[in-house]
Amino acid sequence: MANTVLVIDDELTITRALEYQLPRLGYGVQTGESAADLWRQLESAPPDVVILDVMLPDGNGVDLLPEVKERYPALPVIVLTGHATVDIAVEAMKRGAYDFLTKPIDPRLLEISLRRAIEHRNQEEVLTAYRRGLGALDSCGEMVGRHPTMQLLYAQIENVAPSNVPVLITGESGTGKELVARALHAKGQRARGPFVDINCAAIPHELLESEMFGHEKGSFTGAHRQYVGCFERAHGGTLFLDEICEMDIHLQTKLLRVLQDGRFARIGGDQKLVADVRIISATNRNPEQALAEGKLREDLYYRLNVIRLHVAPLRERRSDIPLLAHHYLDRLCRIHERTFRGFEEDTLEALVACPWKGNVRELINVIEQAVVLNQGETITPAMLPAHVAQAAQQARSEMDLGKDSGVLPFWLTEKLEIENALRLSGGNVGEAARKLQISQATLYRKIQKYGLVRK
Repeated sequence: MANTVLVIDDELTITRALEYQLPRLGYGVQTGESAADLWRQLESAPPDVVILDVMLPDGNGVDLLPEVKERYPALPVIVLTGHATVDIAVEAMKRGAYDFLTKPIDPRLLEISLRRAIEHRNQEEVLTAYRRGLGALDSCGEMVGRHPTMQLLYAQIENVAPSNVPVLITGESGTGKELVARALHAKGQRARGPFVDINCAAIPHELLESEMFGHEKGSFTGAHRQYVGCFERAHGGTLFLDEICEMDIHLQTKLLRVLQDGRFARIGGDQKLVADVRIISATNRNPEQALAEGKLREDLYYRLNVIRLHVAPLRERRSDIPLLAHHYLDRLCRIHERTFRGFEEDTLEALVACPWKGNVRELINVIEQAVVLNQGETITPAMLPAHVAQAAQQARSEMDLGKDSGVLPFWLTEKLEIENALRLSGGNVGEAARKLQISQATLYRKIQKYGLVRK
């Protein structure tokens, strides 16, 4: 059965155009022209994807997104507008949009966006079945975490790893993008082949081409011997291009040519070599912004971005911090031959309260500092750097301020009630949501917002 796309737009020319285009791409089509039509169609015949216009006769499409995502968490929504601005795009994504298209619709971008939206929905369904069958996993490869965003990432890795399609990994610095790449390699068909990584931002532009493709002896000043580049070393395995948006634009052209025909030559050489590699790339920048700024070639972007995986920052999955802290404490104690076995409760509270701008990498550094500089069996708050302790003190002060005034701030009341519901439900989110009379999707977002731990 063909996947169905629900189009909500009050412009007749748009709906008619999509009614013509979508069946040719293999999709069924439902249409509507208002917010009322959207809710009616969702209740009567839920589609696989929604294309939602921003300006509707009875509402704003961006304003409708939170409720749509709350009622139908796995349903991807592509927002459509004739008045594209960066602000609208950012706000739509914040409120749950899967993608953003502008009028007039580019048929190529439409096809790509729909294909990825369907893949995303399928992965969400696999993740749901995965949870029902096996429960949440603590780790995948070298990654650790039980937060829903990590569980989705684990399921995506399991699905994507066996194929050879290019993968683009996005996420802030320190989130563990290289660990995702290594997990894809280890779980894929090329696991017995080499895994070669190169940081495009760490190597000067004038040397990066040689590092990637190699060079012949005498091809330039200082080339005293033949050098085998990353493509040759990764033959039969995986080549991980980290910080791809920092690659020189002229070198991107050469990389694109290799990806297109699978052949290249060393600098100063005439012999064509075959590159049998799987390409996994990563960036801590917004690739769409890099495109707009001319720092990333559009044709290369579409070559690399066949599958997109995103690693959430640590502040968006605070409930994983205690698990991560214990995991790395055990590892670092073995490395540095220390006897620490755990953390005081106040220490964990401080770690959870910290904003972690450097993400997991910063958390590891903080724990390692405490392990190396101290002795004992328990990590205490006094062993933490000042900025971590200050974050905890600020959170505690806000709570005390509410108690002293006799009125708790609304956010704190909500946080305490959610903690109480989770405690009474034994950490069962579904039961806690019923007690609080909210949806599970809403409760998951609030657990993430407040960095709560399901005990």
